[in-house]
Amino acid sequence: MSYSASPDVTYRIAIGDAASRAYGSVLNNFRLAAAFAWVPLAIVLGMEVIGLIVGGGGFVGRILASLAGVIGFLLFGTTFAVRWSRFILLGEKQSGELFPPGWRPMMVVTVKICLGILAGVAVVALIAMPAPFWLKILIWALGALAIVILSPRFFLAFPGAAIERPLALRGAWDVIEGNYWRFLACVLISYLPLAVVAHLVARVGATTASSAAWIGFEVVRLAITFADVAVLYTMLALIYRDVAGPGVAGAVAD
Repeated sequence: MSYSASPDVTYRIAIGDAASRAYGSVLNNFRLAAAFAWVPLAIVLGMEVIGLIVGGGGFVGRILASLAGVIGFLLFGTTFAVRWSRFILLGEKQSGELFPPGWRPMMVVTVKICLGILAGVAVVALIAMPAPFWLKILIWALGALAIVILSPRFFLAFPGAAIERPLALRGAWDVIEGNYWRFLACVLISYLPLAVVAHLVARVGATTASSAAWIGFEVVRLAITFADVAVLYTMLALIYRDVAGPGVAGAVAD
């Protein structure tokens, strides 16, 4: 079941406050974040190592490892996102299941948003197909920018899904009305800094010839990525609680 919500037109997101609360919450609860993250991190890393071995190491092995890592993170990294969101919104610290309550709604929302992004890419490709080369570049640049700017508008569906009160995607789109540019700034501030660091670590790891060294860099990259997820989902959960309204977030803990 999905829930809808009307935006609170009197509420304005304070960008600095939202970002500082997100980073502060992760720093203040880093031990709990580590406890939530180590099992999914180990599973994702294990899948990457299997891909590396199956591919025989080298370039092919690392490509297979990267593909395995993407699949693993989609399946198991989301368990961390759900647990962390439930802690922020419900104060829930214990869960004995690998796939916690709220994981299935979270996956449904994730798949819907991914399909929407793929549909947007397909539309851009169809528009660009008959155009001359110089115009193709412009169409792809503008299309990619539009997708990057618009897709975060659905992100408030994630915390609702984690606590099993998922917003319909249309509801997630509408509830941020009047606050979207502030919200987008919060997304970028919460996500980009650690994402850049993780990317740089991955680039350094890619230059190493040793598979063991590459695995070591992957451990660091994954740890930074899980920290990044924690910051982003903290920010989403806090804004969800503020803007979703009592009809949707009434059961959410302070």
